[in-house]
Amino acid sequence: GGGGASPLDGPLSVLEEPMGDAMARLDTHAHDGPLACEETPDGFWRLVKVMSTFANVSRSYGAPAPSDERVAILAKSVRAWVESDSAWRASKAACPVGAMNAIVLAAPRLDRDVGEATARAAYVLHQQVLEELTTAGKWPPAFSEWPLLSGVQEHSPRLLGVTGRHSCHGTPL
Repeated sequence: GGGGASPLDGPLSVLEEPMGDAMARLDTHAHDGPLACEETPDGFWRLVKVMSTFANVSRSYGAPAPSDERVAILAKSVRAWVESDSAWRASKAACPVGAMNAIVLAAPRLDRDVGEATARAAYVLHQQVLEELTTAGKWPPAFSEWPLLSGVQEHSPRLLGVTGRHSCHGTPL
C-alpha cells in the first residue's frame, strides 16, 4: 500500500477506543497484512497471527483470552511439535515468532487437556527459540508485523519450571 500508517502504529487506548473498534482495526491487519512467514501448512500461521491479535486486544481490555476451537487447532499443532523434533524444526524455521506465539496461546489448553508435562515441554521449545533469537541479536525484533506475545505471560515458564529461579532481591520468594 501507499505511505499511510500501519494499523499497528496506533497503540491500543482502552480509554479512547472501544474494544470492538480496536479488535476490528487490528483483526483486519492480521487477516490482510503481510504475514512475514512461510505459510505452511496453509492458513496455520495466519490463524496464529489472528489469535495473537485477539489475545493482545483481549488482555489490554481485561477480557478473557481466546479459548475456542481455534485454540484447540493450535494446541494440536503445538503438541505435535513436542512429540516430533522434525515437525518442530520445520515450524520454527517457517515462522519463529509465530511458533512462539502459538505456544503461548496453546499452553493453557495443553495443560488442561493433555497435562502439565506437555505444556512444560512446549514452553521449553518456546524458551529455546527465545534464547536463539536473543543470542542472534534478533530479539526483541525492531519491527514486527506480528503482535508479540512472548513476555506477556513471562510468569508461565517460571511456574512450569523451565527457566532459572527468580530472585526477588536475594530472598527465597
